[in-house]
Amino acid sequence: MKRDFCALSYSGKERICETLFEKNGPFWHLYTDGTRMQDIFLTEDDFDEAMWILAAAAATIIGVEIITFEIMGNHIHLILSGPKELCQKLFELFKARLKRAACKAGKSIDWEPFKASILPIESLRSLRNEIIYTNRNAFVANPKYTPFSYPWGGGCAYFNIWLKALNPSDLNTLGINRRRELTHARDISECSKLKYIGKRVFIPS
Repeated sequence: MKRDFCALSYSGKERICETLFEKNGPFWHLYTDGTRMQDIFLTEDDFDEAMWILAAAAATIIGVEIITFEIMGNHIHLILSGPKELCQKLFELFKARLKRAACKAGKSIDWEPFKASILPIESLRSLRNEIIYTNRNAFVANPKYTPFSYPWGGGCAYFNIWLKALNPSDLNTLGINRRRELTHARDISECSKLKYIGKRVFIPS
């Protein structure tokens, strides 16, 4: 199948991609405004915690898929597919669990400005551009990273031949209390497919 695809002309490949775009939508760019929000994530542990919470929220809201994402110090970008109301529900669950985790840690954060805007992505070309924009976000803010090396975004899972060489562990290998601690979720039944490497959620999972 792969060889047959490679043998296709450019226009033939584009027709397949257009069909997949129409079949798997609608697509959305959900983001928050970093110019209105104080810094939320200050340490690597903060970013890791946010990524676990995002992964658990995505696993819980059935019908939404994260195409790529970027967690920045004071805002986020999510490229999503699924019904708009479910995408918004995913964000609200993510925000609620972030707030709970911050409160538990004794952090004083004004969450009022942390609000989601959501824009439709109406063409395959736009989807590609939004993916590129999101995966470049951290690199533009901090040149020590590349779109493929930033640990708290989906860019590192794109075109990465080394992913297959990794051996992530199933979240279910951990005790139930540890799973709840990582995901900040009481009900972890939907998180069974999540995997981890070291202390971080394995992004492709």
